[in-house]
Amino acid sequence: MKVTFEITLKDFCKQRYWARWNVPFYRNINILYCLILLALFSQDIYERVNIIASILFILVIIAIYVLCSFILDGIQIFIEMFITNKGYICVHNVEISTDGFREQTELNDSLSRWKGIKFIKMNKEYIYYGIGRGFIGIPRRAFATEIEADQFLQKSLTLWQEDRENKD
Repeated sequence: MKVTFEITLKDFCKQRYWARWNVPFYRNINILYCLILLALFSQDIYERVNIIASILFILVIIAIYVLCSFILDGIQIFIEMFITNKGYICVHNVEISTDGFREQTELNDSLSRWKGIKFIKMNKEYIYYGIGRGFIGIPRRAFATEIEADQFLQKSLTLWQEDRENKD
């Protein structure tokens, strides 16, 4: 099965936000950063007698982290998309077969074997394939109908599961 779609800057930003909380590697980094921030300010928390003030302080620290991470993400997106990584915001051709998941762009032609796929997930806008520490998101709008998108997802899941079962 094949699908062709274009990834826009809006897609890239949405997928990056999704990955922050759903891809284990990125989620664990976020948790680690929050714990480091809390550890840096823990002395101040322990000295406080008022528990409500301590909770508010923790929430402020988390809010600062989230704000800073969005600002840094914006800078990183600019650097990646407009300076170094022009092969992502473009037209993608994806094909799934018994060999694996093949993605082709103007700068890339890669085949990921099913055993290298870490996860297959979806939300209302995208179907995600976890490859290594990263992922590829296929917009559901790339399919003519929701049924086609569901068939593509089901075929992917079937091939992925079959490969995992054959590996054992």
